[in-house]
Amino acid sequence: MNSARFVIAFLVLALAGIGILQVSWVDEYLVTPFTELLVRICAALISIFGGEVQTNGTVLSFRSSGVGVSVENGCNAIEVCTLLAAAVLAWPAPIKQKLFGLLACVGLVQTVNLLRIISLLFILRSAPSVFEFFHLYVWEVMILLEAVVIFFVWIGRVQSPASSEPSADLR
Repeated sequence: MNSARFVIAFLVLALAGIGILQVSWVDEYLVTPFTELLVRICAALISIFGGEVQTNGTVLSFRSSGVGVSVENGCNAIEVCTLLAAAVLAWPAPIKQKLFGLLACVGLVQTVNLLRIISLLFILRSAPSVFEFFHLYVWEVMILLEAVVIFFVWIGRVQSPASSEPSADLR
């Protein structure tokens, strides 16, 4: 596959994916419930380690102080995962490797995103003056870089369809 073909496929898939996320019923029935699930998972993880938090929809807060974060669109890493999925699907690889890549890559991004949400909650409670900096700059860049690194690690491990075919060269 030439690079132009990959770029075109990536752009088409990325634009389609981001476009689908803009549909109101997709947001209402898929994105918001997914975001609420992320918040509940964060609460469960914090509780395992003795933290006392509560959830209310997409809000995660400490029970004692009420300090909390609202996980909005853009903070749920769905856009980054959409771009990563577009890249994986556009890359020339067997379908099984693409499916595994989708699950593994998106799973890794969302795992780090859980840590992001939890850390931002603790930063907001402990050092509110640096919350915006970590929220808007540090973690945004880290999530994007993580997705790029994950993609490049994945493409370094996949077998292109052409290389999986037996070689006709008998030298």
